[in-house]
Amino acid sequence: MIKQISDHVYVMPFDSERDRPHIGYIQGEQFSVLVDVGNSPEHLS
Repeated sequence: MIKQISDHVYVMPFDSERDRPHIGYIQGEQFSVLVDVGNSPEHLS
């Protein structure tokens, strides 16, 4: 589930059941950034 933590910043926490990494999203007026802050050993394989 995506959680809004400020006016322009959203996070989706790590989900071990579905092996999904912690993700951040920063929404700008002209550009936005998606930040993937981790991979599991399974992702690397």
